[in-house]
Amino acid sequence: MMTTPLFDEAKFRKHIPAEMLAAKRWMRFFLKPKPEGGTAKIPLGNHADESTWSTFDECVAAREHGQGLGYAFYGSDIQALDIDHCRNPKTGQICNEAMLLLSRLPSWAEYSVSGQGIHVFFKGNVRGKQLIETCIQYWNPKNSPRFFALTCDMVGEAFTTLKDVGEEFNYVFATARHISAKIREELATIDPEQWAALPDERKIVEPVTREKAKHKTRKVAGGFDVKDFLAFYRLRIDNETDNELGHCIRLTTCPLKGEAHAGHNSTTCNFIYPSKDGGLAFHCQSTGCCEYGITEVFEALEKTKGPYPKPIYEEKIVDSAYSVRILTHTLEHVVAKKIDWVIEGRMPKGMLAYMFAPKGRGKTKLCNYFNKLANDQGMRVIRFNMEDSEDTILKPSLHAAGYNVKLTEVVDKVALVVKGDKQLPTAVNFSDEASIAALRNLITSFGDVGLVVSVRSAPSC
Repeated sequence: MMTTPLFDEAKFRKHIPAEMLAAKRWMRFFLKPKPEGGTAKIPLGNHADESTWSTFDECVAAREHGQGLGYAFYGSDIQALDIDHCRNPKTGQICNEAMLLLSRLPSWAEYSVSGQGIHVFFKGNVRGKQLIETCIQYWNPKNSPRFFALTCDMVGEAFTTLKDVGEEFNYVFATARHISAKIREELATIDPEQWAALPDERKIVEPVTREKAKHKTRKVAGGFDVKDFLAFYRLRIDNETDNELGHCIRLTTCPLKGEAHAGHNSTTCNFIYPSKDGGLAFHCQSTGCCEYGITEVFEALEKTKGPYPKPIYEEKIVDSAYSVRILTHTLEHVVAKKIDWVIEGRMPKGMLAYMFAPKGRGKTKLCNYFNKLANDQGMRVIRFNMEDSEDTILKPSLHAAGYNVKLTEVVDKVALVVKGDKQLPTAVNFSDEASIAALRNLITSFGDVGLVVSVRSAPSC
């Protein structure tokens, strides 16, 4: 369902930021139904090839009936965020969590072609590469070809100016999965029909299991011919180029999905051989494939079409002289260390303690009780509760546990990065030494902290 016609020239000229209107980054597009439901927006051009882009005026002059206009962001200093499934197109009601996200990013924003989503365009330095949650999608234009179909059906007067909100957007990366899940949850209330049609939540795989090696770990076999390999699996080459990754061989179809990507650039699936370090790699910008590497491609091809009959990598040579001997000892001469407790038998002083349990089993209630026990001893407690509403969940539950309001500090959702005389918002990230140092400084400044509690939902499996 569309809220507006595909194109209204007067409205585009009124609302499109001047620098976008003047840029040669425009493409026409048309709509095509997807077999699984929904509509694909097919650009008449290539996401990554600027030679296929046109000026706004050229697109207007060439536009045919039923075609709209869109913008290519690859290599641009303008960022684009897609907030999906956050609006009921019939009533215009928007999920509250999406409105909160917009309040953090008060830049140029329009409703999408379907009327179910919102596009936010902004400027600024974004450190992350991509977000592919159900309701939040983003690809960094520095390295990801991406095209957005525009409507200029504006969200409101407060969202008609392109602004630099890069630092604010970096905070979104730390909380994107939670924000997306919250939008999805709220959608069930404002648009049950749209909510029911959503696919299942994507299975979360810990990043370490998908992280691509920075350097080659296996040596390619002598005489390996990548084009013979591609021909064996009937993977047709669209074009070749040399770039920062190595020699890039672009395919017309995806070796993982087995088909061209409707609505996406068909040349975004690439084999890199040789890569800059002399190895064999795979890189794909297409939604749903970008997390996969060469190993997953081999597995997928072998499963559907059988193994490649020639050597790809050199055989690993096992050194028969290499062995490991495991050593043991008794605890006879080990002196047991006395443990001082914040909460007897549960919370050791000066140490980390973890609690793991499925959602809804009472972890937060137990933490609230520990909060109360520490307060009873005159100890201050610092709480990290980034996912709980303070007025409807956190304060009532702590009050019920009997906490001391003057001895309990709740950490703000946004921290500050101090650079000279400037203070910029950021997220607390304990994989960052600066955040760990900040927590130490906070504890030292109070002087009476006995317990630090961090409550968060574990990723689903």
